[in-house]
Amino acid sequence: MKNTWKKAFPDFNPDFTPVEIFKMGAFGGAYFDTHVDPNWQIWVPSVFVDAFTEAEVTTHLTRSSADKKINKYGVHCGSSYNDWLTAGWIRPEDPFGWMNWYINFYYGRRSDDDQRQIKRWKAFIPRHAGILKAYPNSRKTKQNMLHWAVDYKKI
Repeated sequence: MKNTWKKAFPDFNPDFTPVEIFKMGAFGGAYFDTHVDPNWQIWVPSVFVDAFTEAEVTTHLTRSSADKKINKYGVHCGSSYNDWLTAGWIRPEDPFGWMNWYINFYYGRRSDDDQRQIKRWKAFIPRHAGILKAYPNSRKTKQNMLHWAVDYKKI
């Protein structure tokens, strides 16, 4: 599946697959907050869910609260879901946000939101690369980059 979009979106080059991101340790293990929707599986392809064991789902996707120990860099980072809503980043077809969109996009869904989300991804990279250059040991920046499928080592 990886990079099946290259012809239509040649400037969108994530370094990690959605499964890799979660298995490396992202979002404190609580990305699919069951308070947002207890039926979170309906918002992603079954092939994505099937890539995780039941224990991994509980640890890496649907914890009752974020745990920084789950994160690859051992830190909390990012904004709250309410901040995402206020910023207008949440769309009805992807109620969990950018990563929800990326999972669906990666597995082949195309939507009216593709250009906006890719534009956000592209804007994220130079902003956080600048932070990382100024603070090369920033675990929060490295964690944020993982959340956005960016390998900080390639910056």
